[in-house]
Amino acid sequence: MSALSTRRSRVLAVAFLLATLFGLCVWFGSYGVAPALGAYPTEQVVGPTPDQYVGGPVTLAGPVVDTDPVTMRITYRGTEARTLTITDVETPVEPGDELRVFGTLVDEDTVAATTAFAVPPAGYLYTYVVSFVSGLWVLTRLATHWRLDAGALVRRTESLTLDGVRTRLGVGGSNDDA
Repeated sequence: MSALSTRRSRVLAVAFLLATLFGLCVWFGSYGVAPALGAYPTEQVVGPTPDQYVGGPVTLAGPVVDTDPVTMRITYRGTEARTLTITDVETPVEPGDELRVFGTLVDEDTVAATTAFAVPPAGYLYTYVVSFVSGLWVLTRLATHWRLDAGALVRRTESLTLDGVRTRLGVGGSNDDA
């Protein structure tokens, strides 16, 4: 008999894993600025006090406001915002694109980009559509190849088909009787 053979033990294992995941997310979110560890200042700390980070590396994200020169708006503390000029941007950008920049904060209003990339608004729609379709595909695969048996997923001996679903529900039918 395995350790996860009862319903109670499986529920406790899932609860433990979810609590651990939540704890790790909170722990990761509590990290402050630590460039040596790859945690560079973001718009949340640069926005309110940029003078502390002048001359150092920053990682910023926000919508492009203008392209000559490239200007982006960063939002911090929920609703407060600032506009920054980004120099040395080699990627083509358009107003409305979401710009992500890693570079040096030259002064309180200027960032010299080391690397930057822009995501057009349609890029997010594409991501959501692909994720939704992928989720439906996974759900379909789970439903057709697995079944619940006493709270556990068990592989079906024969894959469920649309005709099998109709037969089990007692709807539809075939035209073979005519």
